[in-house]
Amino acid sequence: MSKSSQSVLVQIPLMIAAVLKYFAGQTLMLDGVKVASADAVKTLQAYADALKAANAAHAQWADLVVTARKLEPGATALVTQIEAYVRAVYGNANAILAEFGLSVRKRATRTVAAKVEQVERALATRVARHTAGPKEKAKIHGTVPTAQAPEVKPKA
Repeated sequence: MSKSSQSVLVQIPLMIAAVLKYFAGQTLMLDGVKVASADAVKTLQAYADALKAANAAHAQWADLVVTARKLEPGATALVTQIEAYVRAVYGNANAILAEFGLSVRKRATRTVAAKVEQVERALATRVARHTAGPKEKAKIHGTVPTAQAPEVKPKA
């Protein structure tokens, strides 16, 4: 129950009692509209009842969500295991899969244009990253620069 609905549920019975005490049988001019005090009390009581019912339903829903979340890991694992077992026993293309709510797994076929695009992108990536394959790496050998002895100048 939110704070606003709690405060409203506390305020409404007080307001109903005050309206019955001070405005019983009168017609009130509220926001330019004439409202009988009895109608105001009925509306306030209906609103309070609806809020109580909504809060009770929300609490029940929250309890059900907690219960579902507790059951979820075991049930999810069970579904996965049954699916794997059914696919292992009946295969992937069997009509029995539909009775278990499973669909036939189809392997996606790629077009020649998509394959060419993939190869071009892979080559462009290698060039951009300056990567080399194993054969290209084998051709690269480092060289150690030879150190030159410093020249010794004779003293004159």
